[in-house]
Amino acid sequence: MAGAAARTHKSCDACKSRKVRCPVAKQLLPSAYSPPTQRPTELPNAKAVLDLSTTDCDSKPEPTPELAPPRSPAHRIQELHVDRVLARAQDSRASTGKAVDEFIFVPVTDLFFHRCCANTLTFFSDSRLLSLSTRLRNNKVNELVGRIAVVINGRLGHGETTTNTTRKTRQLKSVINPRTAATYIKVYFDRVQPVFPFLDRVLFETTVASPEFPSLLDRSKPWSCLYHTILALGCQYAGGGTFEPGKGESWQYFAVSLGSLSDLLLLPDSLVTLQALTAMSVYSLCLCGLAVEPVILSEAARRAQMMCSNNFTGPTAQAYHKAFWTLYAIEKITCFHMGKNSSFVDSDICCSIPIVPEAAVGDFNWFLHLVRFGRLLSRAYTSLFSAGVSGNSNSYYLDVIDQLNQELEQWRSSLPDTGFRPGGLIRPQTVAGSLPRLLTLTIHYLYNSLSLTLSRATLAYLPASGSPTTQSQKATSISAILAASRSILELTSMIEVEPYTVIWIIAAIPISGLFVLFDIVIHEPRHQDTASNLALLDMAAGHFSRIEYASGGTVPGSLISEFAKIARDYVNELQQPKKELHRVVQPSATAPEVALPGALMGTDVMGIFNYFLPDLDPMFYQGPAQDYDILRGGGSIDPEKQQRDVTASCGPTSPEARVQYS
Repeated sequence: MAGAAARTHKSCDACKSRKVRCPVAKQLLPSAYSPPTQRPTELPNAKAVLDLSTTDCDSKPEPTPELAPPRSPAHRIQELHVDRVLARAQDSRASTGKAVDEFIFVPVTDLFFHRCCANTLTFFSDSRLLSLSTRLRNNKVNELVGRIAVVINGRLGHGETTTNTTRKTRQLKSVINPRTAATYIKVYFDRVQPVFPFLDRVLFETTVASPEFPSLLDRSKPWSCLYHTILALGCQYAGGGTFEPGKGESWQYFAVSLGSLSDLLLLPDSLVTLQALTAMSVYSLCLCGLAVEPVILSEAARRAQMMCSNNFTGPTAQAYHKAFWTLYAIEKITCFHMGKNSSFVDSDICCSIPIVPEAAVGDFNWFLHLVRFGRLLSRAYTSLFSAGVSGNSNSYYLDVIDQLNQELEQWRSSLPDTGFRPGGLIRPQTVAGSLPRLLTLTIHYLYNSLSLTLSRATLAYLPASGSPTTQSQKATSISAILAASRSILELTSMIEVEPYTVIWIIAAIPISGLFVLFDIVIHEPRHQDTASNLALLDMAAGHFSRIEYASGGTVPGSLISEFAKIARDYVNELQQPKKELHRVVQPSATAPEVALPGALMGTDVMGIFNYFLPDLDPMFYQGPAQDYDILRGGGSIDPEKQQRDVTASCGPTSPEARVQYS
């Protein structure tokens, strides 16, 4: 019995029952034939035992869970802000029997303030106005903001005019000379299609030239909307557009499409319907179309996402992919700069990127880079500014910002250094040709816009400690803000002040750069670059004055220009001879202690254009690099208190990225 007990079997039970050779016997159990130096006994490899076809007997077995140290799963579903809200609500009800309302800090992107938030980081908050008034020793900024508010309120009723115009043209039949229509269609494909390439030119022109096309317009609402919007876009580029909705030849064509929009919303999904909504979305990107942009763009994005499950093949699939990614890019850029959530759910996208030769400039694939940037903005919004990530630690935000900066730099480096690459050897002003210059300007503005946003956010979340590392990070962020804002204003001379220019280029991003430099000049008037900063402010003022002139006063851009005059007057006053300065109170090294602004403090200056821009909130600039204190009292952001208002003594304001905190 003793010998039997010592006998060692060479097969495990599973292999023995099947009467096959055990592939792991030698590595598992001791044997009389084993050499004296055999390795220690190890437990069976579960995979090898279960997979009887395994022949690799020398593979190292995996330790059993019993021997492995306990640990949490490597991958878990991320907890969002709404999960914490529900958990707190449940705890409150369990303990008190009733719900407890609480104000939660939620970072969002918006222009000057967010109308539904408890805390805001706004450019014209009460604390900001107090700081500027203290520096200027007058109320010029307050008065200017008040005048702008009056203009905004006076323009709120313009939507009624747009609606009335649309109703009047709802039943109109478009009567246009075929030669004129052909001209507008050609202009569209020469000027618009390379930037937003979602149509097949040959197919579209063939359909329009068909003898049955008039009857097609009568019976097909999608085709009517698509055709008239293409005419409207071509007419804009041919000189028939205006800055004001409801006026001009271009709007007459677009009004026909608007008259059929309600019918279009009720129709089932189809490729032509999606293309019509895409064309209308492109038209709504200009100043005159902003009143209808939210409805059209959100519906177009919804349709595009829903049609992902359609089994398109051949040319139809190619056409759908072009429309989908065109909408994706413009919707992501627009939503980010408006501070609202995108209608596209990125995790549900399975569309391939089409090859679009008409969107290429030489070897440069503009369309692919635009889509990639749209995805980068989407990642920035969901990881930094969405409600779901609120309540995270400062280290989380700094890590995310660092990753986004790396991805932004990778995107920049992938651009050809032929004028398209920001910070490249070739200046964008040297690029020749209307289309290449437009693409160059758009790329530079989008890059600088996001750079401002991330740099401002970095300043907000850096700790208040005076460690060399922190000071270096602050100085780097300040330099990035200055470089981006100056670059934005330098490029205003390249902007085409025309009704067809998209709002990002003509107004949103230039305004952000202007307010950054304005705040820097006011809070550091003796900086070595103040003279050049004032010159850049004058350039921006000239740009907005051009807008007012070109629009016939419809867009009061000169109001924005007055900020440049306020800054120059302030600097000139400080540079008076000392004998004239005995009555002048010098700006203090630190801003006065001010109360946090209320929920609705601030004025949305971009309301002049009926547009909301993200992140136009400054990281206020004051003092030399070693004195940058980003938050009140030099303290770091305290998620417990949920305070996000920046005081006047903070670093530079970052108007392009008004990462507003709510």
